[in-house]
This record gives sequence, C-alpha cells and structure tokens, in this order.
Amino acid sequence: MIDLLTKFFSDENNRTALLLSLISGLSTGLGGLFIALFGSPSKRVTGFMLAFASGVMIYVSVFDLIPESHEKIGTSALVTSLLIGAGIMHIIVQFIPEPDPTLIQGSDIDPQLLVTSLVVVTGISLHNFPEGMAVYLSTLNGWKLGVTIAIAIGLHNFPEGLAVAAPIYAATKSRWSAIKWSLVSGLCEPAGALAFGLFFRQYIDEFGVCCMLGGVSAVMLYICFKELIPSALKFCSITIVILAHCIGGIILYFCSQLLEEFE
Repeated sequence: MIDLLTKFFSDENNRTALLLSLISGLSTGLGGLFIALFGSPSKRVTGFMLAFASGVMIYVSVFDLIPESHEKIGTSALVTSLLIGAGIMHIIVQFIPEPDPTLIQGSDIDPQLLVTSLVVVTGISLHNFPEGMAVYLSTLNGWKLGVTIAIAIGLHNFPEGLAVAAPIYAATKSRWSAIKWSLVSGLCEPAGALAFGLFFRQYIDEFGVCCMLGGVSAVMLYICFKELIPSALKFCSITIVILAHCIGGIILYFCSQLLEEFE
C-alpha cells in the first residue's frame, strides 16, 4: 500500500487531480459554514443557487466533455458511453435516498430531523465519491479541463452543503455539527479521486478515459435534469431558473477563456 501511495504522489497529474478534487469537495463545507453563520437561505436564493449550479454543469457537459470525447473516440463510442453513464446513475439513484431540498428551509427543532440528517449525509457522501473520480479523469485529459470540472462541481456542491447542514443544525442547534458533517461529506470527493487513481488508473488507456468522460457528462446532465432543475423550480419561478442558467453558463465561458490564457 505504501508503494502504491508513493507511486501515486510521485505523479504530478495525480497530485493536481487530488488537489482539485479536494477544492471542489470543500465547497460542500462552505455550504455548512453558510448555514452555521447565517441560517437557512430564502427560497428564492436557494432556487437561484441550484439553477446556477445546473447551468454550469450543463455548459461543462455540452461544450467541454462531450466535444472532447467525440473528437477522440467517435460518435458510436460516445453515444454508448452516454447511455451507460446515464444508466448507471439511474441505477445508483434507485438505491441512494435522494436528499429533499425542502429540508433547507427547516428551522423547527424536530427529533426526526436528526435521523433525516443522517440519511442526507449518507446520500450526499455516496454521491460525492464518483464526482471525485470525474475530477480525476478530467485532469488526466489536461489541467484546464480538470479545473473547469472542479469549478462546475464545486458550484454544485455548495447547495449540497446547505442540504447536509440545514437539517443537522435544525435538529442539534450545533454550528460545529453542521460544519463538520458537511465537510465529511465533501471529503468523500478527494477520497473518490484517490481510490480511483490508486486502483484503476493503470488499467485504463486514453480511449478508456475519454469513454469515461463521456459517461461523466451523462451523469452530470442526469443530475441537472433529475435533481437540480426540478428542485430549483420548487423554490423560484421559471424565469429566475432560466436567468440563473444563463448566468452560470456565461460565467463558466469566461472562466474557460481565462484558463486558456494560462494553458
């Protein structure tokens, strides 16, 4: 095991991927910090944040991951990877309890919230593990794409941190517990990157990496259309959701252009 870790950290790409996954994972902790400092956000703000995160993830999938994969593996392999990625995510969702975004609004002390909060922590933690793999795989294809994916997932993780911390804070009134458990769930992201890099990278060539990136794009789109957009529409109007999507896409476009200047 020590030899595996030594080999892993001797590779600059591995170190970069792990750092990026750690940064994106810590965004979940920021959601917990927000709850600890300011309490639960308003419905409109919550809806805007969820839609903004969705806009960012859709942009990354449609304009970065899918074109990059298509260029290297072709249409047939890309479509296959998209279907497999969406199918796997659909199966996972059936076994993982989806956190209820309305819990963000909970403020009354209720013993049942303590049980609910543990379910939410478990679901978000399991959800973050493959996201760490996504950041790792993206970084293998170039640091710019890795940074872009890390930004997209980090923005998506902030509302998830709210979903983790709000019921815990409502149940315990402990700011430390809210921050601690949101951080724990976020750290599952670099754990996923580390596990994938240690045990699976040696068996995957460039073609396999691009196929998996196609699958990652399908996973991200699935999350957007299955979870983020419906949740956002519960909290705010469709106009605000569309506006937040546009703002998210535009901001990430300029971030991508800025990254190209440093590549």
